[in-house]
Amino acid sequence: MLFAPQNIMLGWDSVLLCCDVIVYNTVAVIFGDKETKGIRMPGRRPKEDKPPPPTGPGSRVEALPDVIRRHVIPITSGLHGFELRFSTSSVRSLPAEICENEELMNSTYLLDAPNNRLKRLPQTIGDLECLESIDVSNNAISSLPASLADLQSLSYLDVSNNSLRSLPSGLGRAPALTDVRASNNRIRSVPMKLPSVLETIDLSQNDITKLNKSIYRIPMRLNVSHNKLASLPPPVGVQGPTIHDIDASHNRITSLPSGMGNLGCLTSLNLSDNRLAELPAAVARLRYLRLLDVSRNCLSTLPEDICLLDWSLEELRVAGNQLRQLPAEFGRFRRLSLLDASGNGLQELPVDFDAVTSLQVVDLSRNQLVDVDAVVKLHSCEQVNLSDNEICRLPDDFDPSSSLVSLNASRNLLTHLPDTLGYIRTLKHLEAAGNKLSELPGTLGVYQLLATLDISDNRLESLPRDLGRFRTVETFSVCGNQLSVLPRTTDLMAALLRLDVSRNQLTSLVLPRCVQSLDVSGNPLYTEQEDPKGSLMVRLGDVDHVRCLTELHLSHLDLEEFPPVVTSLRMLTTLDLSHNDIDRLPQRLNRLSNLRRLDLANNSNLKSLDGIAVLAQLEWLDASANDIDKFSADLASLRWLQHLDLSDNNLSSLPDNFGQLGFVSILLQFVCLHSINSITTDLLFCRWAGNRLALCTLFDVTN
Repeated sequence: MLFAPQNIMLGWDSVLLCCDVIVYNTVAVIFGDKETKGIRMPGRRPKEDKPPPPTGPGSRVEALPDVIRRHVIPITSGLHGFELRFSTSSVRSLPAEICENEELMNSTYLLDAPNNRLKRLPQTIGDLECLESIDVSNNAISSLPASLADLQSLSYLDVSNNSLRSLPSGLGRAPALTDVRASNNRIRSVPMKLPSVLETIDLSQNDITKLNKSIYRIPMRLNVSHNKLASLPPPVGVQGPTIHDIDASHNRITSLPSGMGNLGCLTSLNLSDNRLAELPAAVARLRYLRLLDVSRNCLSTLPEDICLLDWSLEELRVAGNQLRQLPAEFGRFRRLSLLDASGNGLQELPVDFDAVTSLQVVDLSRNQLVDVDAVVKLHSCEQVNLSDNEICRLPDDFDPSSSLVSLNASRNLLTHLPDTLGYIRTLKHLEAAGNKLSELPGTLGVYQLLATLDISDNRLESLPRDLGRFRTVETFSVCGNQLSVLPRTTDLMAALLRLDVSRNQLTSLVLPRCVQSLDVSGNPLYTEQEDPKGSLMVRLGDVDHVRCLTELHLSHLDLEEFPPVVTSLRMLTTLDLSHNDIDRLPQRLNRLSNLRRLDLANNSNLKSLDGIAVLAQLEWLDASANDIDKFSADLASLRWLQHLDLSDNNLSSLPDNFGQLGFVSILLQFVCLHSINSITTDLLFCRWAGNRLALCTLFDVTN
């Protein structure tokens, strides 16, 4: 058969085309699609790639608008996925696209949006099926979507500090939810059914008036403090209660329900600040209980059976009740490490009190104790507070091998301290203020490394000559005594940071170089004219003090002017010049550039605050009880000012724009504004940045 030449040519073209197709497919099979991207398929036109949509099927994160995508953070470790972070962004609502983007719906594990202005969460939040953690605390959310219960992986939910009135009724369906934080809302009730694996739920600071028995099935911790509970539900009939920790403090509970002993797994029970008049004996059946706090109730006795918790109880807090005595068998406790029985009417301790050798912290302050010998015998005790009792003497047989670190015997009737106290090598903090001490034991500080020594408000006329033994003391308070001179060895107290010698009879003093806080108020100190070289008002200008002093109290010194030397103390943050006769502010006030707190109260000759604008960092100012008759415009320049007290002055008017002044951020107090003829509406509606109400006013206006 003969073929025409043109047919032969067409045949060869077909053969070549088939060869090209074979080569293309072979490359695709061997090297994959990536190697064929640059090869053009013969006989086909190239397809144009369409960008993925931002929402709907096939949507990708890369297609989202930039304003949303910047909040989508890829997870860089391990699992591929994303975190949605909107924290402190001033957003009023979450963008709907995050719940409609397919890539986010399938791989978002965390939603973090606290500190915003959110009023609600998207109803479709349940579509983010991989969510494990949600934090939307500190917003204005009034309700939660029911779809939260559909999140199969959600384990952590924080909705605290919002405006919620309830939790979703279907929350119990969330299979993985272990931790719920919903404090500081307006929640009035708890869902009947809670998640089966829930371990911790915080419902504190709400309006809850009643609980149901299901709470006892929570394996770990329940916090319903600061609510309006009048009682707890009886645990009778609850199968296998597993709750470990209950905090029901700051409520209105008057009695505990029957069957409390059935909570066999309970290890911590906090019922402080309620109205309990009796503690049931059934508490003794809580054999694993380690902490019991019934402070600030109306208890007059403790059940004797409480001593049956001898091998479990570690902390017992019964402060602020009406107890006259502790249980007679108190000595049975073997693991008790902390006892707080302060603020009761205890007159004596149990006979076997010293048998509780495990005690490490004992607070028996604000009672009526006279004999505390048993406390001294607790060799393992590290902190003892015996203040505000009727103790006339401390025992003389302190054991040198004692573990005592801190002893507070302030405001008793002590006339002396025992010498053996100075042999306790572990003692670091000694407070004996408000007694009748006339001298200190010669052994004190010799064998110890004291850090705190407070012997204020006693009858000391002199201090030991060698203060070098207090070389490690950081806080030394001898205010309210009868000291007329300090030993020259005061400068040997090389570690001294805080020195209070106020309310004595000192005319001068030696000031250690390292002091950061100094209070010399109420002393008849020599002025610069009376003692040009030795006056404190001259010595404060020494280079060492200029570098170190950050807090200075010079009240009740009859100062007629702002001490010039004070303006050289550039590191000062707190200055008290109250109760003097200062009539004006100095010209060099700008040197105190670090000053945060200034007290000028009760300087009856002070008429103006002009010039105070140079204290740019000032946060707290008290200029009450002066002769100020005009609101200084300089106050408006203090942008960090948080507290201003101009009470008891002669102000007759306030500026019309007072409410718009931006310097008040927390508290502005005007008490007894005499002769105020008019108060502008702005004063009652002062607002701060962001139009958030930030002014609290207290008025006692006398015209």
